[in-house]
Amino acid sequence: LEDVLNHLRKIEDSIIVIEAGIPVGIITTKDIFGIISSGKSTAMPLSHYMVSPVITTPISATIHDALSQLKSLKIKRCVVVDEDNHLTGVVTQSELVGFAYGTWVDLIKHHASELKELVAILESKALGFEKSALEDPLTGLGNRRMLQKRLKEEIERIRRYNTDEFSLLIIDIDFFKTINDSYGHLIGDEVLKALGQKLTDFTRTMDDVIRWGGEEFAVLLPHTSLTNAYEFANRIRLDIENALFLNRISITVSIAVGQFSNLEKDTEFFDRVDKALY
Repeated sequence: LEDVLNHLRKIEDSIIVIEAGIPVGIITTKDIFGIISSGKSTAMPLSHYMVSPVITTPISATIHDALSQLKSLKIKRCVVVDEDNHLTGVVTQSELVGFAYGTWVDLIKHHASELKELVAILESKALGFEKSALEDPLTGLGNRRMLQKRLKEEIERIRRYNTDEFSLLIIDIDFFKTINDSYGHLIGDEVLKALGQKLTDFTRTMDDVIRWGGEEFAVLLPHTSLTNAYEFANRIRLDIENALFLNRISITVSIAVGQFSNLEKDTEFFDRVDKALY
């Protein structure tokens, strides 16, 4: 047993006992310390202490076979033998796992830059999908979903921080059907795009310009009182009335203005402004 202890001092976790090259028993670190702590004699031959017979693994086994054997028998090492049952080596569970997955780890290490680039591409595509889901395809402005998202964010901001107000404009082109009937739907689409651009140019970076649908637009004005929103809406109305769209078409708009009240529900606010438009 003193010979075994010398081996264990070299950080080996088990000793395979062989006879004529064939494994006949195994003694682990756990066995050794169990013997020492119990005070039993350590002067007996190894056959007195070893576990026998030894579970062996054929040298032709695959890593998958070996891992399956360890899992089913709940052991931590494979004692590998050749066709004549002679000991050829010992492979631990951690080493087998390393062999099985080491190739993937090396692949990831060697191709880290390519993987990083791939992740960046996927993130970009995800952002693109998210943007397209919130964007009006004709004007490039935000769509209904975007307005609902931003309204929710602004309402949550006010309720969480008890901060200043925000206002909403809903804008409708007067008698837009007349433009489509007189000039055609393609020209009508160009007028909508031009109006969307004018609203964008008129607003601040923090504001959100939305195409609500058809000939209706919305402008969300954070940190804006009803009085300031009303004055802003009137400037927009007059600017549009005095402009020529596509260098030949005059339009006018009607605008509803509302300031959010903490006393109303989320949906009530938009409905209130929408009704004011009519």
